[in-house]
Amino acid sequence: MSVYGSDEIGASYLVKTFLAYEKPGYFLLLAAICCVLCIVFGRRKGRAVFFYPLLLLFAIFLNPYIFPYLFRGENELMTRYFRMLWLLPASLLVAFAVMTVAGVAKTKGTKLIFTVVFFAAAFLMGTPLVSSPAEAQAYVKGTYAYSFGEDRDLAALVSSIEKDSAKGEPAILFENDDLLLSVRERCAAFKPLLYKKGNETKGDYAVVSKDSDLLKTLTRKGRREMGTYGDYVLVK
Repeated sequence: MSVYGSDEIGASYLVKTFLAYEKPGYFLLLAAICCVLCIVFGRRKGRAVFFYPLLLLFAIFLNPYIFPYLFRGENELMTRYFRMLWLLPASLLVAFAVMTVAGVAKTKGTKLIFTVVFFAAAFLMGTPLVSSPAEAQAYVKGTYAYSFGEDRDLAALVSSIEKDSAKGEPAILFENDDLLLSVRERCAAFKPLLYKKGNETKGDYAVVSKDSDLLKTLTRKGRREMGTYGDYVLVK
């Protein structure tokens, strides 16, 4: 998500983060509208549960005048900044706002109108499951949700570990941070171990690049290759 300029800070920094995070929908805008509804109709409970925590979140973790300075020179952190928006309880916020406003409506007609407006807004502003015929076809075939983007080799490797392992949470030795993060984002059950000299025998499995010197080191230590998946080799 390289949407930022090298010296960019301020409101545009945060706006671009929002747009990149929710693309192609606008569910964060829906959550913001519902936050206002919580403040107006939720009274003390709505403000205490949602507004004040969100205010603190934006003041500290999502302050665009602070984090760009902290990230300067760290391009990897810049590209991952949008993940801070995972802290926003958007679904809970929307649900609370709907129940609160529906609860204060005095007539059935008003409740019906509000419900119709809400579902229309959720449909129009939400993020579609697929945004193109190609994505729809991939989803139907069952390869969309766990395809690791376009990296199907990595997905096949992870599937092999899951089928082979007798443990619910096998320990995986990774060659580098990038590979570790790519797998951990989608396989939280794995216990990650980052390779350091001397811990070649640790972990139930190891994931390395096929042209890596580490692969030769692991085989010399008595570990065996389970298979090659594109640029990756799975070692047990």
